[in-house]
Amino acid sequence: MDPLNIDYSLSDLCIREAMTDAVSIRAGDGVQSGPPRITWDGHSVLTGDMWDVPHEGRLTITIEGARPYLRQGIEIQVPGGGLCLLDGTLLPRMHMWSDEGLPDSMTYPYVAPGGKILSCNVYEQTLDGRYAPRVKRWGDWAGMWIEEPSVSERIYHCNLGNTNPPRFEDLVYRLTVE
Repeated sequence: MDPLNIDYSLSDLCIREAMTDAVSIRAGDGVQSGPPRITWDGHSVLTGDMWDVPHEGRLTITIEGARPYLRQGIEIQVPGGGLCLLDGTLLPRMHMWSDEGLPDSMTYPYVAPGGKILSCNVYEQTLDGRYAPRVKRWGDWAGMWIEEPSVSERIYHCNLGNTNPPRFEDLVYRLTVE
């Protein structure tokens, strides 16, 4: 059975549980290709993206919209390489937050020896207000679907871990490579 043929929005499972179900179905069928994804209300949903890109270039990260009630942003990883800062430092992983007063768009040269850029939405969460905020990624309802306007551009429609039912508009961001 292909889990992509199941519309999990019709189930009583949260996105995290649906992903676990899909992985267990694929494992039972011997299918193990790419990051786990499910169908949710007609969209192919995943918790993070692994994008095939040229080995070097420029990456523009643009926050198109973000709901203001929770600190959230984007995590970018470049396995074996990184984003290049002005001083020459290579960052293999970075967060770009949607905080007021920060730019909505940044461009970085990058080096990706493996030809991959990974991205996912992140958000801060505190426990009962008594602990320092923690960066979270894949809570119960966290997920994203991706638009691909061109081979060099992707738009991510993200749902936070606590938005139920999912709307996939808590954070919308665009990645462009050149």
